Amino acid sequence: MALKIIEGCINCGNCRHVCPTDTIRYYDTPDLQHTIEPAGCIDCNLCVDACPVEVIEPDNAYVHDPEELASAKELAADVWKKRGAMIQTVLKVMRQRNARWAREREERRDDPERYRSGNRLP
Repeated sequence: MALKIIEGCINCGNCRHVCPTDTIRYYDTPDLQHTIEPAGCIDCNLCVDACPVEVIEPDNAYVHDPEELASAKELAADVWKKRGAMIQTVLKVMRQRNARWAREREERRDDPERYRSGNRLP
């Protein structure tokens, strides 16, 4: 199975930076959204963890050819040898930032006056 990006993408690029197969493209669509090339997706879910707005989900309509999936996994293994440590570091930072953003979204919903001017109040 592969993953896909649904409506609501904010084009932050987080998914693209952690993808070990480099199959996430941006600005290739008329609406200038990120897209995942399903043929290269190995369903590792790193992009799901990196997405701050939770718009990446399984693409149940796409079925990998076994050779295609094996090739994608081989590429991911090579990339992971070269960039695995960096990807893990970036992902850790993204998870922390995404958690902070989620808390702020909750606060905005609970106390909209606090954020009305764009500046946080003490």
